[in-house]
Amino acid sequence: MAAAESQGAVKRPARVDWELMPLNGVGPLCFGMPITEVAAVLPGMAELRRFQADPSFREILGVEFGTGPSSSTA
Repeated sequence: MAAAESQGAVKRPARVDWELMPLNGVGPLCFGMPITEVAAVLPGMAELRRFQADPSFREILGVEFGTGPSSSTA
C-alpha cells in the first residue's frame, strides 16, 4: 500500500497539461476572451470573483474561476 493511500489521501482527477503561449494565452484560454467563453472552456468551474486587473486601466477586468471558495483575502 502506498504511503498516501495509507494516510487516507483524497483522490483527485488528473490534471490537464496546458501549453503556455506567451502574449496569447494558456491551453484553450486566450487573453481577452469574453467571460462566457472562458466559462464554457472550464466545465465544472465557477466564477469566484472579479477584480480590477490593472490599476492604470480600469476597464481591464480579471476573473478568478475555481471549484471552491476564493483563497484570496483581497
